[in-house]
Amino acid sequence: MKTSIITSKPYSMFVLLLVLLASIYLPIRQSKWNQLDVIKWDASGYYLYLPAFFIYKDIGHLKFYDAIDQKYLLASGEIKQYGLYPQSTTGKILNKYAIGVALAELPLFILADVYCKYINPIYECDGYSLPYQMAVAYSTGFWTLIGTLFLLLFLIKIFKDKIAALAVLLIVFGTNLFCYSYSNLGMSHSLMFMLHAALLYYTYQWYQKPKIAFALAIGLLLGWISIARPIDIVAALIVICWPMALATNVYKNRLNLWKQHIASILWSIIVFIGMLAIQLLYWKYITGHFIHFSYQDEGFNFLKPELFNGLFSFRKGWFIYTPLAFIALSGIFFLKNELKAFRWILICYFVLFIYIVFSWWMWYYGWGFGARAMIDSYAILAIALGALLNYITAQKRLFQFFSFSVLLFVLWLNLYQTKQFEMGAIQGDHMNRKFYFRVWNKLHPSPEDWKYYNP
Repeated sequence: MKTSIITSKPYSMFVLLLVLLASIYLPIRQSKWNQLDVIKWDASGYYLYLPAFFIYKDIGHLKFYDAIDQKYLLASGEIKQYGLYPQSTTGKILNKYAIGVALAELPLFILADVYCKYINPIYECDGYSLPYQMAVAYSTGFWTLIGTLFLLLFLIKIFKDKIAALAVLLIVFGTNLFCYSYSNLGMSHSLMFMLHAALLYYTYQWYQKPKIAFALAIGLLLGWISIARPIDIVAALIVICWPMALATNVYKNRLNLWKQHIASILWSIIVFIGMLAIQLLYWKYITGHFIHFSYQDEGFNFLKPELFNGLFSFRKGWFIYTPLAFIALSGIFFLKNELKAFRWILICYFVLFIYIVFSWWMWYYGWGFGARAMIDSYAILAIALGALLNYITAQKRLFQFFSFSVLLFVLWLNLYQTKQFEMGAIQGDHMNRKFYFRVWNKLHPSPEDWKYYNP
């Protein structure tokens, strides 16, 4: 990966440095890790593999968990053994959360563990003391930074530097990715943003130069995606249907390209299976079966997806709390020249992904800011956003002024509403239209405002 390409692109370099500063500073201003409040709820489930395996050497029975739960209140004291299911057949305890996020948190977890053991033993080496909380917090922003790098490297291949940089700036700071990178820490979404951005970059590289190294990267990324958030394997559609207009000039027929580089593809599949095996072996050890639906009585209702609520509801609607997404999707119809081949690929991808996401039994995905499950698609959404920005910059000045004013407004709105979410003015669940408009310009709702909130 030639990162030197970025240094020759001043706008992209500026955005990368801006995200770097955000990734360093914004987690510091969060009091969550200082209050030992990062590793909670879903974040605690994603993370649990690391202390269980490396510290307590007990990934099967989790005998240490109750004492840790009592001390750190991993589910705020309301639910004991959150996300854990005892298995009657094996006597072990199943963690319902996939293992992929823990792999992403491993590097900083090791640093925190070394720090507690050998540098500053004042902190307990229990996997949950302050250094471990900081490790999880900074892992979240770190993957957004790496995702920004990959997305810029990809977008500058198909757009001008200014367009690529602006698209990434809007994606990072103008969507709820910002909230899940620097505020609501320890979740999977910044990692998924990075994995999808890297997948776009290496898919472009492989179709340009079908090297085994690029194929291995694609297999690793698709495997990692599968063991972090399994429904995101829909991204494989992008790899398989990649526009041949962006492929090397030697090959314009997809099947011929695949046939002549079958070894490369097979190696990619092997790596994919290798990554998938990490999760399958865990399930086998815990449940006795390689394939197991770990969410027990939760699941999808594909016959009655909550599409309207998922997109437009004031409770958690994607387009309500992330209006940039609605604007960006329109860019699909402004894809031009060789990028026009992306049109039907993106339409099929987003129709399928939206359908799957909002078929989940809890379409609003619990407490959080906006439609957080859609964050995983934002790297792919950046293609459409780039096309829209391309179109805008080619129009007359008055149209440009109006368009960029709207984009600036939705960017500001996202940052402001993230602050509202942090302050509790925007609640993580049970929002409604009346309460939304009562508080949309307030950080501290009045007692009269709260009358319109009905949890």
